Amino acid sequence: MRPIPELAAAALVALAVVSAPRAANAADKAGRFSITAKIGPAINLDDSFLQFAASPEFMVAVDSDYNAYFGVNPQFQYTADVLTINLPATFQYDIELPLDGLYVYPKLSGGLSYVLETGRPSGFVEPAFGLKYQAHELIHVSLEPVAIPLYIGRYFAAQFHLFAGVGVDL
Repeated sequence: MRPIPELAAAALVALAVVSAPRAANAADKAGRFSITAKIGPAINLDDSFLQFAASPEFMVAVDSDYNAYFGVNPQFQYTADVLTINLPATFQYDIELPLDGLYVYPKLSGGLSYVLETGRPSGFVEPAFGLKYQAHELIHVSLEPVAIPLYIGRYFAAQFHLFAGVGVDL
């Protein structure tokens, strides 16, 4: 089985190649609202603990070019023994690259985290960096290869997230 980063990168490249003829006309986003479904691993940096993570992301553009977004991106991380729920607010800024429809984005999220099994709430902040390809004015795919949530409360913990996503712009 291939590792998740290689599969996500291959899927992003394949989608870019397939939709390249349409990209020149589809680089513009359809509207102010962006909804994205993201999945991937959440790996604790202090041990080998691995959780599966899923994150629906709801954002609204606050500028006329639809590049600066505010929103929420709840994260649900789980294994057989542990369920973690993160409830952050987020800011993302899309920076268009020379290839039509391809964006790089820095993102900063922060909010509340809660581990159900321990009953311990904490705060967290998550700087992230990703790539987004606007395959069509309504559809985008993303790969977030760098996301480091830092949990601060009764304890300190750090994780590494790797998200692949698909979404719509309305």
